[in-house]
Amino acid sequence: MIHPRVTVVFQPAGGASADAVPAANQQVFLDITPGKMTAARTNAAGLLVTGTGPGKPVPMDDSRTYSVVVLPTAPALPPPSASGATLRVSGGTLTVTPHISIRLTGTDSGALACTLTIGTASSSVTSSRSGFIMSNDRTVGAVTLKSDTKMLLASGSTAPAVSITRPAGNITRGDTKRFTVTAPAGVTGVHVTRWRYFLSHTNPGSAAALTATIDRPATEDAANADSFWEGAMCASGNLSISFVAPATVRIAGGTSVAATVSVSDPATATLDVTVAPRGWTTPLAENAEGTFTRAIGTFHDLGEHSWAPANASVPITPSTISKGPNNGCRFVASVTGLGLVSSPRINADLLNATSTFATAQGTARLLAPPSLRGRVIPKQFYSTNAAGVVSITNPAGLLAHLGLTTDPGISFLPTECVSTADLLHHTREHEHTHRSGLSHKTNCKKALRALEPAVFIEAFVDAPGGAINFDDAFGNRFQEVLNAGVNHTIVDEVATKTAGALRFVAGQSIPNVNLDSGGNSRPVWNPASNSPLT
Repeated sequence: MIHPRVTVVFQPAGGASADAVPAANQQVFLDITPGKMTAARTNAAGLLVTGTGPGKPVPMDDSRTYSVVVLPTAPALPPPSASGATLRVSGGTLTVTPHISIRLTGTDSGALACTLTIGTASSSVTSSRSGFIMSNDRTVGAVTLKSDTKMLLASGSTAPAVSITRPAGNITRGDTKRFTVTAPAGVTGVHVTRWRYFLSHTNPGSAAALTATIDRPATEDAANADSFWEGAMCASGNLSISFVAPATVRIAGGTSVAATVSVSDPATATLDVTVAPRGWTTPLAENAEGTFTRAIGTFHDLGEHSWAPANASVPITPSTISKGPNNGCRFVASVTGLGLVSSPRINADLLNATSTFATAQGTARLLAPPSLRGRVIPKQFYSTNAAGVVSITNPAGLLAHLGLTTDPGISFLPTECVSTADLLHHTREHEHTHRSGLSHKTNCKKALRALEPAVFIEAFVDAPGGAINFDDAFGNRFQEVLNAGVNHTIVDEVATKTAGALRFVAGQSIPNVNLDSGGNSRPVWNPASNSPLT
């Protein structure tokens, strides 16, 4: 019987008719005239035709056998009839056993888009609904099958032990680093289907970790997506890849292939990444003791500890990362002009032993009557105990000294004024030299160590799409350190560091300046107001 239309199909050896697929767009040679090969071709549906364009169907007789050669491309010379397979048409179908037959098994094995490489030539193919990929290409060389979405494993093989290699040495915040896909020796064609970075970072003062999932955009350095991911790093986290690899079903040569390849989801590899801080510190300039000139009206006028920024403004420069595992994250790239200055100073009148103020100290003074207020009681008329408590020892002599015959209601300071030497010593201790650290300067340095503005802002990271105000965060922290300068209660350094804000030791303050060598509180006479200093 003559069949006017014949469809050529590929059917694997031992396969069922349901596994057959049209041998589309093939070059076909067959001996229409016995002993003489005639060139034909198949169209996109596998119909055997001759000529160009749509072509004319080639009729075939199912009562005879034909010598048939099917090739994906036309050879330079027609093949001899002896080289063909002996085939017979059945029901209008010419069934060809393909030279290469690969059966895909597993989820999504049907209609899977792949790349078939034979030797050095690659072509795009799609598996049949039953999971077969077939070709009659007889090119010599390795045969591999690759999918961009699925792991393909030849029978008996396992997924390659692909890993992510990190750069040597520490990764410091702000460093640009490259993370490389590393495959075992002999493994080629690994394709990364997804790069992902799970960021986990706790900002200073925050109880909860900041987290974000960052996927590599398809457009980011697409040419190197299978090789590495590179970018500036600002936060620790976990880097992962999902990857696929091709299946090699023939290493070399030209023998026919009948192989089974399993299809599975991409494999994964992960790498924990630690990003270290940059080791910033807030510069501190510690000036030697200086002097100042000011009328002494209160204890605060005796000495001072200036605790001030090194510059009028401290610009913060945030940076947004534009690519890599921390793409879209923000951190502080630099802080300009950061610093603090400690400047203890003593009033010049306290330092000058011959000043009116200095020579007024170490004395006993009358308080009443008003006409005698401030008069010095000569030492021959009184005695003091260790605490400086004044006792008049010669009342009559004192009255005579004052030109009085009767007591007009004399009263006096209950204790002798502190000596200038003790007042200077304890003013210095109060401001900056206390041997046990109970001074304004030590209080300030405790706050600086505990709250360290540079360390604080260096560690701040904002996830993609976040809205952290770095200027406000830094400004508030810096101001908290400055606030220590005006406090007389002793800073609790450990508690301050834990809280991220000033905390104080209950009941402990910077000692007063008007102490004698025994630690007793004494008055300080203010000659300008003719009264005790307050």
